Amino acid sequence: MGNFVLPMITLPIISRIIGPEKYGVVNYAYAFVGYFVLLINAGFDFYGTRKILEYKNDKEKINKLFSSITLSKTYLLILSALLFGVSLFLIPQLRGEKLVSIFTFLLCIGWVVNPSWLYNGMQESRRYAVFSFISKLLFTIAVILVIRQQSDYIYQPLITGLAHVLVSFISLSYAIRKYKITFSFINWSNIKQTLKENKHLSVIWWFTNQSSSTNILIAGFMLSTLDLGIYSAALRMVIIIQTIISMPLNTVLFPYIGEAFVNSYDDGLSRAGKTLPYLLLVSAMIAVGCFVFAKPVILLFYGYQFTEAIFLLKIVSLVLFFSTLNSAFGQQILLHLKLDSIYMRFIIAGFIINVLLLFLFIKTNGPEGAAIAWPLSEAIIFIAYLAYFKAKGIKIFDAGYYRPGFLYENITGMFKLNTLKK
Repeated sequence: MGNFVLPMITLPIISRIIGPEKYGVVNYAYAFVGYFVLLINAGFDFYGTRKILEYKNDKEKINKLFSSITLSKTYLLILSALLFGVSLFLIPQLRGEKLVSIFTFLLCIGWVVNPSWLYNGMQESRRYAVFSFISKLLFTIAVILVIRQQSDYIYQPLITGLAHVLVSFISLSYAIRKYKITFSFINWSNIKQTLKENKHLSVIWWFTNQSSSTNILIAGFMLSTLDLGIYSAALRMVIIIQTIISMPLNTVLFPYIGEAFVNSYDDGLSRAGKTLPYLLLVSAMIAVGCFVFAKPVILLFYGYQFTEAIFLLKIVSLVLFFSTLNSAFGQQILLHLKLDSIYMRFIIAGFIINVLLLFLFIKTNGPEGAAIAWPLSEAIIFIAYLAYFKAKGIKIFDAGYYRPGFLYENITGMFKLNTLKK
């Protein structure tokens, strides 16, 4: 509801009031600050979740892990603030919209204290979902009350940032009480060790989550403000759909599949193989649905000012299939096999291919070329994953897992297992 229903309320209001140009301005600021959010998170969602699965019965190690991650994020926030301050004066797009940029940077503060990795590691994602929903609800109410005319566009990032910071602090306080976490200042050597252990995951996290931001930033330099607004509208819709289904699926499955890998290599691959058919089915349905309903979706959410975004959304919809499966291959298989460096190479390769295609296609085809670059790069990496698994003998595909009867029995068993844990 937080990721789907509430944006259905706010997006049409915002896009119609502020128009394509100002919508492009706000999205550019989000894209730029997104790099600092990625630097601060630095793969800690994966690292923290995986470590808690290992330490689940060791209170002292969990406390030390919590302190180490929190302090590491704090130092990364200080570094981010310094770099952001310099960028604010050097980059024209930010310098011309200082308030929008500063308000957007508030998101970084929220991510320092955000304890989503702690809830995921404890396999209690449902608790964090409540706090996430509250954040989005506060944002929705504030947008309806505050944004009334085009000049109010500067308040959208302010409302988003404040809601995120507030709810992050509340969810952190609850987690500390719930899990009886004790914070302590640890020495610099321990923090360096944490950052060193997390280095591959940091790179993976940064490159995995930068595609949309990089596309908007590069497009911002090569397209007009109007074309950027149209292009970012299509891209933002795909990101919203990913946030609704793809990201939550992979987030929830990470500790579920990781639990099986803790038992044995074969158990882990078996559980991963059994969940893959559902990911294939869901991702295909999302991509096809987005393609077929691109016109009503754009007109409903953005209005007739964004009509040109309909064709762009049809192109970008392919991302929803390939990126969901690529994330599953990397997160659910390579990370649990402790092949972090291999996953990192796939991610970096995808980034380089995406950027090269983006420059090439924008130059020759404008916004349409920008829309082609991301899905094409994801498709190339998808083929590369399949080739790697075949070469290494990593068997995750079993025809028996795709039988309707097995699919029903397996999903029923998963729900029963979850109920017993509760």
